[in-house]
Amino acid sequence: MKKGDIVIILTVVIISIFSMLSIIYSNSYTNEKDIVIKVGGEEIKKISVDDKTNSIYDFNFGDEVGYIEIKAGKIRMLEMDKSICPNKICSLTGWIDKKYETIICIPNKIAISIENIATEHQELDEVSY
Repeated sequence: MKKGDIVIILTVVIISIFSMLSIIYSNSYTNEKDIVIKVGGEEIKKISVDDKTNSIYDFNFGDEVGYIEIKAGKIRMLEMDKSICPNKICSLTGWIDKKYETIICIPNKIAISIENIATEHQELDEVSY
């Protein structure tokens, strides 16, 4: 290997490491999140939380009431009566804390997801078709 090859390899490695660190930093820019609860595709509640939020929130769907627990920036759906949610998959999903995770209750058409406030309000750099 020549001296020029080593310089090129080190440059590529340094650029790769810098790129990975910038992606990690941009995704963890803030601990603030919006919890969005949708029933039948319609947003019924939006809750702003951070890593210090510890609370239980209720929401209405049809004639019933559901509950979510928020603890240290993580969210989970509390168990509902078997007559309302027979398989209890939504409560068995457990804790979620990332933007790409969602809690779904198919029988009741409930979707609980996380939106990161920092990335939601950033401008687009580029659009491709």
